[in-house]
Formats: sequence, structure tokens, C-alpha cells
Amino acid sequence: MRLLLAGAFVAALSTAALAGPWVYEPFTLDDGTRGHRAYQWVEAPEDIAFGYDCDEAWGMEYFYIRTPERYDAGGPYPFQIPTVFEIDGTVIELQGMPKDNRGQLFLYYSIGEMDELDAFLDLVAKARRPIRINYDRDDLLFSPQGAAAALRRAYDACMD
Repeated sequence: MRLLLAGAFVAALSTAALAGPWVYEPFTLDDGTRGHRAYQWVEAPEDIAFGYDCDEAWGMEYFYIRTPERYDAGGPYPFQIPTVFEIDGTVIELQGMPKDNRGQLFLYYSIGEMDELDAFLDLVAKARRPIRINYDRDDLLFSPQGAAAALRRAYDACMD
């Protein structure tokens, strides 16, 4: 087991170097709901993403991880998956909710109070070192490059 985790960590370390900067993009859902997104996409060795979404209509905000796994409708997913975020030495444990997003397994993190969400958003935006995320059997690293600008743009667009 330790060998598997060590291998996943080495793979994650190499993907952090290959990851591009965070990007911002507006989106429109099939039902017409408009929103804003900031994320970092890592293609190799597996397609994964760490991001923030908000929608204009309801003001809903959440962070998410796009896992490399396909969603299995019959899969035995737990209601919540403990996830540890390490950002510049600060460790935060959140509960990820597994959901289907067009056939891909996503973990969604809805952070209780507005102040808590703002504090987490600020922590990610101000990160100086790679953001480490550990859940289930995956240990991932994401670059903070461009996070502040992309997150601020998405957040401000939703709050207008």
C-alpha cells in the first residue's frame, strides 16, 4: 500500500510541473444557468482538475476535483469522502461529495458559512507553493500559478 501511495505521489509531483496556470471561463448549463469557473487542468498522466464554480442565479459556490475516474452509477460511493488540502503549511480537511458530471466522477466541496468559503478561497488564491490534495487513494499537487487572478475574476463575476 505504501508503495502505491509513493508511486501516486511521484506521479502527482511530476504532473504539477506539467500543469498550466489556472484559467477563468464563464459557462452556461443546459438549463440556461450562467456561472463562472476558475480551475487548473492537469492532463498527464491522467485528466484531473481542481477548481471553483459559482452560478449567477442562486449564488451557489463550491470547489471541486475532477477525478480521473469514470462515474459508475452502480458504484458503492460513500456519501462523503474525507479530503485533506495542504496549502502553504495550512491543513484543512473537507468532506467531498461524489457526483456524476457527464460520466466523470467529481468530488464537490460545499463549504458551510460564507466566511469559511471566503477564507478557503483566499487561502487557495494566495498559495505560494503547490497545493496538495489527498483523498481516498489519490495524492495530487496543483500549481498556484494564476490562481489569484482566475479565482478573483470568477468570484467577482458571480457577485456582480
